[in-house]
Amino acid sequence: GFSIVSLAMNAREQVTLQGVMPDVVPGEAITVVGQWDVHPKFGRQIKVDSYSKQLPADAVGIQKYLSSGLIKGIGPSFAQKLVDHFGSKTLQIIDENPERLREVSGVGEKRVDAIVAAWVEQKEIANVMVFLKARDVSTSFAGKIFKLYGNRSISVITENPYRLVEDIWGVGFKMADDLALKLGLERISINRAQAGVLH
Repeated sequence: GFSIVSLAMNAREQVTLQGVMPDVVPGEAITVVGQWDVHPKFGRQIKVDSYSKQLPADAVGIQKYLSSGLIKGIGPSFAQKLVDHFGSKTLQIIDENPERLREVSGVGEKRVDAIVAAWVEQKEIANVMVFLKARDVSTSFAGKIFKLYGNRSISVITENPYRLVEDIWGVGFKMADDLALKLGLERISINRAQAGVLH
């Protein structure tokens, strides 16, 4: 998930970001937290500690976002068709009324189903990232967790965060224990005891 990203601060100014940002795509707005750094070859940039995403609100941003290939079934020309038809409400339509996508010429049931499935998956990735970031799990580990558990990530972690110790290289007892306590799990539990003994 390590990425180098060029971020437009405004119409004239751009800044380079580097860090673990597995799900950032062109056209979306993000807020980053990090430190300024000077790379010997590439100059001034921000080392990203964490970031949050906001879906684009205007038609141009939505068109870029959908053109990025993030959502299976939507390429650049189809993204343009959707935005031409629905304007700034395109993402809302995909999310809340996907059956309306058939209003666009050349869209059948199969394509709508593929778009909805990809949209749901992207939302699930975002939900997992937000859930883990709220509990101080780094973005790089959040990416590893989602890669391993997929859409089950939140339920697996909520049920037994100590599984991370065995399942993901680099996660130790302390990290899993901190997460368990942030989730409100009891200090006296069989899962904690087993993980402690293994540690």
